[in-house]
Amino acid sequence: MDHPRVLHLIGSLDRDGTEHQLVGSIRRSAQPDRHLVAVFSSLGPLASWLPSPPVMVGPLGRGFRDLGDDLRARRQLRLLIREERVELVHAHLSMSELLAAASVPFATPIVVSRRGRNLGYEDVAWFRAAEAYAHRRARVMICNTKELARFWATLLRGKPFVLRPQAIEK
Repeated sequence: MDHPRVLHLIGSLDRDGTEHQLVGSIRRSAQPDRHLVAVFSSLGPLASWLPSPPVMVGPLGRGFRDLGDDLRARRQLRLLIREERVELVHAHLSMSELLAAASVPFATPIVVSRRGRNLGYEDVAWFRAAEAYAHRRARVMICNTKELARFWATLLRGKPFVLRPQAIEK
């Protein structure tokens, strides 16, 4: 039986912790050919470590003046999901979660991996609203600390997701 076709969405494949975890998990997968990676900032040096080359969608902007680029990234991502028959989207980090929430068809489940809070953005009203929408779209949220798990559990009480701490510290 085949594993689901998974699209991993991440800003880049630079040499950071989350990126290394992503590439390593794909390479260790029983069916690495069932994984596709889409980036929206830059490819990065880890791109060559993947079994199949990543796809660039975007670039994705960080403000309202980048709306044209953002809409183009959204269209490219939706087309990629349709053409590749993606069955599950795994959004890594906050900007990926926002892009996934705005782009992924409602029938396609979204899994979100978060590695911390967005302290620089949490006081910005539009970001809080966008993030709240993105959280509602997620089926599962994966986080890596007890503090973060408590924060999301408090914030998302009563929402239809499961919080699964990953690599929890002791």
